[in-house]
Amino acid sequence: MENETRDENERFYQNEQSYNYNEDPYQWQPYSDSDYNLNGNPPLDKNGNPVKNRFGLKLTASILEIIGLNLVTFVCGIIGCVYTAKANAAYHEERWDDFLSAKKTSAVSLWIGFGIWLFNFLIVIIFGAIIFSSLMRYPDYLHDGTNTNFESYLENAEIQYENEADGMMEEEKPAREFVEGDGYTTPEITIDGVLITLPISYTDLAEAGFKVSDEEYVINKNEYEYRELLNKDGYHIGYLYIMNVTDAPIACKDGIVFSVTLYFDDWQDAVADFELYNGVTKNTTPNELVEAFGSADYEYASEDTDYDYQSFEWYMHHPDHYDDYFNSINISYSEGKMNSLMISYIGWEEE
Repeated sequence: MENETRDENERFYQNEQSYNYNEDPYQWQPYSDSDYNLNGNPPLDKNGNPVKNRFGLKLTASILEIIGLNLVTFVCGIIGCVYTAKANAAYHEERWDDFLSAKKTSAVSLWIGFGIWLFNFLIVIIFGAIIFSSLMRYPDYLHDGTNTNFESYLENAEIQYENEADGMMEEEKPAREFVEGDGYTTPEITIDGVLITLPISYTDLAEAGFKVSDEEYVINKNEYEYRELLNKDGYHIGYLYIMNVTDAPIACKDGIVFSVTLYFDDWQDAVADFELYNGVTKNTTPNELVEAFGSADYEYASEDTDYDYQSFEWYMHHPDHYDDYFNSINISYSEGKMNSLMISYIGWEEE
């Protein structure tokens, strides 16, 4: 009996020595710090410390990003809030794989949102610095908190500019001596050889070979319209003011023409020739114009040395009425060449 027991122990010992643990898929493996333990505790981080949930901190960050007044941070805050809640639930249920996955997603989302918010904050700081530096150009305005000094600064600058401009114009404006004419006295103009006396009915104007682009255009009672003027060949040469002197709406063809405007710029493609009662044509120079009409009632000259523009206006004066724009003639020049003429005469109402 003893011999049989001894033989059995020797056979067990030999089998134990010859057993290859590497070939057994169910062999026991030692527990490492990087693996989850078997007691339901949270996993360890790289430093060997249990991973923390940080639910409150991430939930607060998510809410701040949601109300961050930015679409990207809003989306990141929503994602962070959802996955923070998922991570918190998995943590308490000891589902460690789900906890680590949700924890990583919420962290990435919140960091992206924070980066976008920080970028926007820096942009606001930069623009604020630019605006502040611009305001610092007016230190007096910022110093006393009112706009009195600021308005004074602008007023003085404007006065200085006007004085400099006036001085420049006085120096550059050539002295002129004109023979005084009689002014604007006759509402007559010859266009392409046809004499027109204002005011004139549209019917008479059409018989003379001129028309507007839309004769049926309706003019309300006691109103007037500015319509394109065509010559007998259908070319655009200017514009007409046509008035409705009736108490009912009418078509343009039934109205009264009291003003003619002609253009001579190349870009206007105007082809009309004209002559006024005192011999003025589109080839008349500014000096010759003032000699023919006399001193203008209103004269303008551009202050821009790179662009020469002049405008002259004369009124047909009446002893019992004030000067009226509807009874005037206006001629303008660009670079010394006539570019427009407007002659108007509507007359005066009887007292």
